[in-house]
This record gives sequence, structure tokens and C-alpha cells, in this order.
Amino acid sequence: MYKHSKTEKEQNLLKEYLSVTCDKESSSVGLKDALTHPHYRRATWVNFGHIIFHELTGINVIIQYSNQIFTQMHNGGLSLTPHQGTFMIGIVHLLGTSCSLLGIKSF
Repeated sequence: MYKHSKTEKEQNLLKEYLSVTCDKESSSVGLKDALTHPHYRRATWVNFGHIIFHELTGINVIIQYSNQIFTQMHNGGLSLTPHQGTFMIGIVHLLGTSCSLLGIKSF
């Protein structure tokens, strides 16, 4: 706390703010309600599906190792530099995400 507030008055104000905001319950909806209540059930299962499909695509691994992948491909004769390849993956990922956002309303 001393990094954010230099005087004792500032520290007390920060402590008061944290105690007021941290003591509040962020949501009154429990796990059972989120999974079974008609108001929340659909959104909860859509989010679970989104998380599962996102992790199964492996895009995180591809983005993380794209520089190394393109370095090896560049050494093998690919005309793209690793930076250009990583940039292209990001663009394709952005386009794919944008297309999925357009279809999410009807889903």
C-alpha cells in the first residue's frame, strides 16, 4: 500500500475503499442457479461451449510458438519472415473472431 499512498491519510482512505469494495458480494447468483435457472442457463452453457472450443482449437499454442515455427520455415525456404508470419496469424485470428461475433446473435 505504501507504493500507492505516501501519507497516512491516503493510506486510511485506501484501506476504507478496499474494505468497502472487497466486503461486497459480487453476485448473488450461485453455480446451481447459473446452470439451472432459465434466466442464466443458456448464457452459462454458451460460455462453457465457447471456452471449450477456444481451448480445443489450440490457437494459444500456435500464437505462442509462431515465431519459432516461422523461423524454422524461413530457414527452409519460406519467403515470409517470422515477424510477418506471426502478424498474418494475428490478422487471420482477428478475422475469424470477427466473423464469429456476427453469427453469435443468431446462435
